[in-house]
Amino acid sequence: CEPVADFAPVLEPGRMPLSPLLAALLRAAEEATGEKVEIEFAVTVTEERGEPPRARFGFLQVRPMAVPEQTVEIADSR
Repeated sequence: CEPVADFAPVLEPGRMPLSPLLAALLRAAEEATGEKVEIEFAVTVTEERGEPPRARFGFLQVRPMAVPEQTVEIADSR
């Protein structure tokens, strides 16, 4: 039996406070850098029978948002 990547435990509403955690990290990073940023993170959820799930959150990196300063037009290729 092969392992399966399942994002349901991370995305299920009320299961873990991922959205408020990410919002707080983004806010802190943007305040620290003075610009919009993107963040990279990892979440590991372990579940044991009869026990509540446990989650570990890893904040991997933060970098400035790559946004072009000029308008980019994309032609319709149809």
